Amino acid sequence: MSFMSRSMDWLRTTLQDNASVSVTYTRGAYSVTLDVVLGQTRFASNSPNKARVEYSDRDYLITAAELVLNGSVVDPADGDRITEVVNGTSMIFEIMPPRNTDEPAARPSGPDRQTWRVHCKRVS
Repeated sequence: MSFMSRSMDWLRTTLQDNASVSVTYTRGAYSVTLDVVLGQTRFASNSPNKARVEYSDRDYLITAAELVLNGSVVDPADGDRITEVVNGTSMIFEIMPPRNTDEPAARPSGPDRQTWRVHCKRVS
């Protein structure tokens, strides 16, 4: 294992151990409880003939190997939902691409591609 690979493993473990929150990831009838790291990505609208508006949505960093539904490791998909309890209130976020950008709803994060960055919008 290379120095870079060991460093990425250390960073992923350190973030999960010290900066993660517990969420429930749901796709249809299947769900899994995960410890994820909160993130945020700044986007700028690329709509032609409109004012350039910057905004942020909620992101989650998910360890790819832990995203197991119905016994199989899966990739995040548009429409999947993440439930997070924030200050005692249950909030539901749906995985979706940010509007008016070329960014996908989910993409690998980091050179080792062992973490997913998913973009979400609060729906409840």
